[in-house]
Formats: sequence, C-alpha cells, structure tokens
Amino acid sequence: MRPNVNSGFESDQWYAVGGSAALAAGRLMPATVLESELVVWRDSGGTVHAWHNRCIHRGLRMTLGFVDGDTLACRYHGWRYGAGGKCKVIPAHPGMIPPDDFQIPAYAVCEHAGLIWASIGAAGDSVDFDGPGEHLRFCRDLVVRRAPERVSALAKRAIFRPYGDGEDDLIYEHREIAPSVIRIDARSGGDTATIMLAIQPITADRTGVHVLAGGETTDERLHYAAWARRLRWFMENPDAANSSWNPLSIDHS
Repeated sequence: MRPNVNSGFESDQWYAVGGSAALAAGRLMPATVLESELVVWRDSGGTVHAWHNRCIHRGLRMTLGFVDGDTLACRYHGWRYGAGGKCKVIPAHPGMIPPDDFQIPAYAVCEHAGLIWASIGAAGDSVDFDGPGEHLRFCRDLVVRRAPERVSALAKRAIFRPYGDGEDDLIYEHREIAPSVIRIDARSGGDTATIMLAIQPITADRTGVHVLAGGETTDERLHYAAWARRLRWFMENPDAANSSWNPLSIDHS
C-alpha cells in the first residue's frame, strides 16, 4: 500500500510498531509500515533503532541477524552496522574502514506511552501528542485482516466494559489524539476508564492495533486482554450476529 493522503495514512506520520517492554536489550523484531519492512532492535545500552530490513551486501533480511553490543550483524557474511545504519565491520576485510555510503537506510524511531513508534518518512524528532496517562499500560498487539482505513473507522466506535463495572450508565467519548491514535474514555458518574488504540497500517488488507489500557492487577490486565481478542474478531466481522458482549457500538453503518 502506497501512502495515500485520502486514507489518512501517510509516510510522514508516527506509527506504533510494538510494546517497549516486549523488546529487551540485545533483541530484535520485524515490523511492517505501509508495506515497508523494518528491523527494530535494541542495543546493549537500551537504545532502540529502526532500519530498512535488508543488508546492503547481499540483501539478506537483517531480522535473521543478531545484536552484538551496539551493532546489528547480518547472519550471511557477518557485516556489522552501528548507529544510523552505518557499516562498522566487514569480517572478510578486518583492516578495512567501510566507506560512509555503506549504510542501511535508518528510520526515525522513539518510545512513548509504553510503545515503540517509527516513521518511514519525516515525522519529526518525537511523537508530539500527549500521552494517555501513566496509569495506562501496554496490553497487547493485534493484527486485523482488514484495511487500515476501515480499522481506524471501527476503532472510533469501539466501546469497552471497565474492569469491575457493569455496562449500564456508561458514556463513551472517542477522541483522535493524533493521526491513527484513538483514545476511548468510558465515563460513569465521576469515574473514568481509558483505553488507547494505536493503528499501524501494514498492508492494504492487514492492520496492526496496539492496545494500551488500565490495569494494576493481573485480573484487570486479563480483563482487557480478553476484550482486545473480541475486538479483533468483531473488526474482522463487524456485521456478524453474536451472543457475546460486542466491543463495537451497536451502529454498524
């Protein structure tokens, strides 16, 4: 899927690609944004990086490689790349200083609100919207087999049952706090529960949804994780008859 101004998903935007806590130092993970494959990795010092997922030598995916201190090594011939994607070591030529243009394209990346964010364009230095609050925690990642624009529209109608409360007398407020980031507040009396959904456009028919929710106890986190599983099914089948509690609003238009 190429960036499309009409769909609201452009390359010059930040997109969540995973939970910060899920990527430990010395580990890597794959991610896809607007059909561009990324390797996201954290060096031994804790800094996160996001690069194009190909070695410049033979084109092997860097997600098949491994982290070595503050470098990422290709599994094929062992080329090692450091900050900014610059090649640091070529094992077959140990005395050689790699030229400056021996470099994997690097993308902007940052961490905010418990999530790792990346941009394949020019989104700026950091995510520039207010976080959902310190009480929210990363809940789970979903992959929905539906177009990103449709998932975004459904996210703006998503509802949830706060932990420990019934579903009566709840007033929902949906707010787009940034492109592809939806905040949902469920209000009952003077109490408010909040969930945030960060939309990741993967391909024309696959979309990532990263869920942040409240949860101080294991039971609370399990409650919202179960809600997220239902949300994925209903986003893929929004008009299906059901007998369980529906995490989408009643209006399926």
